[in-house]
Formats: sequence, structure tokens, C-alpha cells
Amino acid sequence: MRWFIRRAWGRSIRRQLILGVALVHAVLMTLFIADLVLNQRRLLHSQALESAQSLAQALAVNSQSWVLSNDIMGLEEVVSAQRSYPDLRYGMVLSPDGRVLAHTARRHQGRYVTDEISARLLDTPPRLTRLVINEQLIDVAQPITARGELIGWARIGLSQARTNAGLRALTLEGLYYTILALILGSLFAYLLSRRITRDLYRLARVSTAFVAGDEGQRALDR
Repeated sequence: MRWFIRRAWGRSIRRQLILGVALVHAVLMTLFIADLVLNQRRLLHSQALESAQSLAQALAVNSQSWVLSNDIMGLEEVVSAQRSYPDLRYGMVLSPDGRVLAHTARRHQGRYVTDEISARLLDTPPRLTRLVINEQLIDVAQPITARGELIGWARIGLSQARTNAGLRALTLEGLYYTILALILGSLFAYLLSRRITRDLYRLARVSTAFVAGDEGQRALDR
């Protein structure tokens, strides 16, 4: 590996200048793109979490009267209104014992949730609960209460697929800009190195001529 690095670096001033500029551009652009993508991920994740919580709270408020009156048809209409929300994977209203009163996928209506995450929710005090928070899904639940008593849960799951696709596109765009910066930087370094090496070689020739006794040579043209 060291032999390869020494061979690539070489003794040529021109090569060292080009490689040095390319390396600096690569490091700076990589750090810039990484920081940009990371900050964008944090921002979008925060916005998605806020959206999920707001949806769950709105669903809880709108479902309260229907849960109290045990009006399943009314609950279905309330939950179905959530389907048009972008990135919604599911929305549901659960009874305190885990029965699905209404669901954006109607085939689940009347069933009982049995997965570990849902079971944990049923043992949770009645407060806004974040069940799943990761790069694929945000799942939150808001308690539905009446006169201080828990009568159900409003649960919202938002997919992060569109956010992840946007971040991949941003990363790819950053890669294109990095390559462009490398090309332009290397070209600039090449043109600059030509001028530098040309002057150095001229200076070397003048020095050699001066040592040989020719004092009529000039190092640089004015």
C-alpha cells in the first residue's frame, strides 16, 4: 500500500499539486455532503414525528363521541378520512383491551392486536406514546379519554420511505457535485502546475547557465 501511495505521489511537482488539490476537494465535499444529509435527515424526521403526533391527537378528538356511542360506522368514516394523508401506512382506533374498532384497512376491524408493540401500548398509562421511532416507520398512539377515563387509543403509523428516497437523491446529487468539484479543481491545479513547473524549469536552466559562466540568461520574462 505504501509503495502504491509513493508511486502515485511521485516526485513530480505537477502530480503532487494535482493530487493534493483533488484530495482537499474530496475531503471537504464529502464532509459538506455528509453534514447536509445528516441535518436534513434530522429535520425531516422531526417534522414527520410532529405530523404523526398531530394526526393521532386529531384522530383521538374526532373519535371520542363515536367511541362513546359505540358507532362503528362513524368511526370508520373518521379513520377513512386519514387515508389521503401522504406517507400514512395505517391509522386505527383501538379499545382499551386492544380490539380494533376502526382501521384504514377494514379487514382488521373487529380483530385484537396481539403483537408485542401493541401489547406494550395496552399496559401504558393514558398519554401520548411513541411506539416505534426508526428510519422506516413512526408509530404513535394518543389516548381517547372521557371524563378522565381511558376509552380507547388513536394510533397512527407513518412510513419513512419517501423521506429516505429524498435523502438518497440528495446524497446522489451531492456525489455528482463532488465529482464535478474534483474535475474542476484538478483542471485548475493542472493549469497552475504547468505555469509553476515551467518557471521552475526556466529557473533551473538559468542557474545551470550561470554556473557555466553565461550571465546573459534571465530567470523570468518581464
